[in-house]
Amino acid sequence: MVLIVHYFVTNKHFSLRVLNSRLRSFHYADSGISNAIPGITDNELADSKLNMSASEMENFIFIFSMLVGDLVPHEDEVWQLYLVLRKIIDLV
Repeated sequence: MVLIVHYFVTNKHFSLRVLNSRLRSFHYADSGISNAIPGITDNELADSKLNMSASEMENFIFIFSMLVGDLVPHEDEVWQLYLVLRKIIDLV
């Protein structure tokens, strides 16, 4: 996911500030998620490592489309890759 986020931030589809703002304002309880997902820092993107637990990452993958889906072109190949990743996670 870090590479997917990095791609969209680098290509200026959205900024980390926007993503983190949407993470903070997301209504987690309404979606059945008990713990808020931590914000993402520039250092995490630079190090290619997100500091999240496995359950936080699973939840992040699940809500990522709700957070930024309106900001990215749906025909983008990386967006399509994310959607496939999400389907795989749903199956697993």
